Amino acid sequence: EESSEDRQSAIAALTEEIAAMREELAAKRRAVTDERVVQAARERGLTALNADLVRMTGEQTDFGRQLDENRQKLAACDQALLDDNARLKSDAAALSALRQALDGERARFNVIDKQRVEAQQTLKELGESLDRLRADLDSFTEKQHRSDMQLSRLETEFKTLTDRIWEDYELTYAGAEEFRVEDFKLTESEKRIAAIRARIREMGAVNVGAVDEYRQTQERYEQLSAQRDDLTRAQLDLAGIIDDLMKKMESQFREQFTALNENFKETFANLFGGGRAELQLADEKDALNCDINVIAQPPGKRLQMLSLLSGGERALTAIAILFAMLKLKPTPFCFLDEIEAALDDANIDNFAEYLRSYSQNTQFVVITHRKGTMERCDALYGITMEEKGVSKMVSVKMSDAAF
Repeated sequence: EESSEDRQSAIAALTEEIAAMREELAAKRRAVTDERVVQAARERGLTALNADLVRMTGEQTDFGRQLDENRQKLAACDQALLDDNARLKSDAAALSALRQALDGERARFNVIDKQRVEAQQTLKELGESLDRLRADLDSFTEKQHRSDMQLSRLETEFKTLTDRIWEDYELTYAGAEEFRVEDFKLTESEKRIAAIRARIREMGAVNVGAVDEYRQTQERYEQLSAQRDDLTRAQLDLAGIIDDLMKKMESQFREQFTALNENFKETFANLFGGGRAELQLADEKDALNCDINVIAQPPGKRLQMLSLLSGGERALTAIAILFAMLKLKPTPFCFLDEIEAALDDANIDNFAEYLRSYSQNTQFVVITHRKGTMERCDALYGITMEEKGVSKMVSVKMSDAAF
């Protein structure tokens, strides 16, 4: 019993010691947890300090670079200050020279002012002379007016006499001048006039305007002849110009046709994945008016005319010609409206790959329903009708789409 009581006492003591040790263990665990929290806080602080250190190192580099730039700017300012000082000295010397020139100009101005006073005196004398001349002019004007009135009266009398000569004798003054007689006798003249009038009546009606009509007809003939000669020369000149233009056009056409043919051979081989093709003139002697034959040989087939190929091959050959023309004369934009509609899937892939590689320098807007073409586009635009009668445009960038 004493041993049992001792064991129970020992057990109680050990139980108390275990409880104390558990409390101590819990306290140590709490301390460890607190230390871990502090350590985590210190690690975060260390990370922040490292970030600040990197940032401050970058800022120090930037400040160093800015310091170097400021030093360079300061050196440039010092140099500009030296240049300004040099220009200031030069401007001071120029100002001194200008002052000397101003003194010389003032001396010349005094001389010119003296000449001006003398010129004004001369002008005054000329004004007095002008007044005298105006008075003389008024006198001469009045005399001229009287002379004009007398001349008008004489012209009226002369016209009256001229009209009388025409009415009586159907002669102008110039025509009657050759019949002037110095020792004129009226009686004999009247007899002669009667005889002449009798002869005129015997002659019958006379076309007195025949001479004028002949002169007008002759002038018209000369004008028309001159115009005909001008038209003949112009025709010859135009024929020469047309001939030169035709030669230049044929030369340029042959040059561009050769380049187009080379481009066509290349584009045909790229689109068909091989084969060969060629453009031929039906008549080498008449390049501007003859037909152009398209000779094509797709891979695995014999060389033949374009009309003998299948629909898809003809369409792809036409596309090859189109791209050959684009190579000959590149454009920044190009619209293609379902040109690959007749192609099969394999040729669609060849066409789409070639179109994408060609779009590095030319932007293409393609209207198409073929999937192979749409898969290689950068952006798609379409029209949908979510509600009946209401159209809506949708678009998508292929680079932004997730597959």
